[in-house]
Amino acid sequence: GASLIFSGIMEKLPNLKVLLAHGGGSLPYILPRMDHGWENWTHLQELISQPPSHYAKKFYYDSLVFDPVNLKYLIDKFGDQRIMLGTDYPFKMAEIPAGRILQESFHLTEEQKNRIFGLNAMEFLGLKTIQPK
Repeated sequence: GASLIFSGIMEKLPNLKVLLAHGGGSLPYILPRMDHGWENWTHLQELISQPPSHYAKKFYYDSLVFDPVNLKYLIDKFGDQRIMLGTDYPFKMAEIPAGRILQESFHLTEEQKNRIFGLNAMEFLGLKTIQPK
């Protein structure tokens, strides 16, 4: 994620859709430091016109973080409309059953779960969604 931001790709291609695996790895946690660096080093401001967190909010993140607290952090930081179900299947470290942490996350509403379990992916892929009645 950081290389896509600082390379200027996200600025040059504002409609580019990127999904980062494993909740974006360390990116969500180092964004404040990246923003601080951007604010203090003019050579970084020459690379991109906005702070890194501006571009990070355009990414999508998978839910495979193996911890409900980390999942809540992702949702609080980027919004539930930017999180998609991650499984790692068929890799040996897959979450079994898929979406277990989502199901165990009592802080999520059914609407949020529906978005993360599939509606966000459908939107990401440009597929039409049917709203339940």
